[in-house]
Amino acid sequence: MRHWIKPSLAITILTAAAGVLVVGAAPLQAQSCQDEDAMVQISRQDLSGLVDTIRKESLQDFENKFHQKSSLSKLTFSSGIVGELATCLDKAEQDPAATPDQKAAYKTKHDAAAKLKEKLDHSRNELKSAADAKSAKAILEKLDLAD
Repeated sequence: MRHWIKPSLAITILTAAAGVLVVGAAPLQAQSCQDEDAMVQISRQDLSGLVDTIRKESLQDFENKFHQKSSLSKLTFSSGIVGELATCLDKAEQDPAATPDQKAAYKTKHDAAAKLKEKLDHSRNELKSAADAKSAKAILEKLDLAD
């Protein structure tokens, strides 16, 4: 014997499921931004560690260890991740389900991410146009990733 769900019960279940999805969308957006923020922090620490190493090493070690190229790659990667964070925060700020306090916090974080991205892009462009290893090392030594 088959048991069928009554149409009214099926509609109720679907409506409840849709409500959960709509209400759960804002926390998912915020969770996504938290994940991207964590990726930015890890990338920032990695790049800062490389910059600290470059500050302590000789020019010959800088050249022999290909730190100019690896720094360029890390700057490009970090800039991309920060850009993704800024985009995520912008979307979260536009979310109608976000409270005014949440929107203000998203805007503050977005502005900080945009500033960091600008700094990373500027350093990357300077590094690309460096005339030689000595000037590239000098560019990286002055890179400050502090907030």
